[in-house]
Amino acid sequence: MAFLFETRTVGLRLRLLNSAMCPRFHCDNLPVRLVTTYVGPGSEWLPEYAINRKGLGAPHPGKPEIATDTAAIQRLAPGDIGLIKGSGWVGSEERGLVHRSPALDNGHKRLLMSIDPA
Repeated sequence: MAFLFETRTVGLRLRLLNSAMCPRFHCDNLPVRLVTTYVGPGSEWLPEYAINRKGLGAPHPGKPEIATDTAAIQRLAPGDIGLIKGSGWVGSEERGLVHRSPALDNGHKRLLMSIDPA
């Protein structure tokens, strides 16, 4: 990650989760994040055609749903590595990948690693 994005430092997070960390679809406010799930369901994301970006941001009554086609929701498989482009990516500020943490059934866990260039 440091080599790819020409930085000397990275932020590393390894978390064992028993509930969704970010259950609402959103776009990260950073250039890029690497994510992988070792145990449990992987991160979910939407293709551009299935997004209403007016729904992004803090939820409030009357705000539209973000996913315009729930059948279009994609999911990374355990072990897949995703590079998630965020709104901090220069030249793509309005087109970061819209994603969320998957719901977990009671008693199930998810082991997630993320790496951010720092």
